Amino acid sequence: MTRSAQPQLTSAWLGDGYAHPTRSGDQALARASAQAGLALERTYTAKTLAALLGLDATGRLDGGPVVFLHTHGPR
Repeated sequence: MTRSAQPQLTSAWLGDGYAHPTRSGDQALARASAQAGLALERTYTAKTLAALLGLDATGRLDGGPVVFLHTHGPR
């Protein structure tokens, strides 16, 4: 495994914290709904997708692969 393939942790998309929505999260939520029919929520999945989109936009994902696992919470 190369250094670039190591898992990365960041809190850059956390905003004010747990259960506090962010603008980028809300934008990701709207994009996921419009483009893929995904129903995200604002606490975890929208912020996570916002982070992935932001990292991709700045070239920090090195062309993938990337996995976004959306389980719709506890069921």
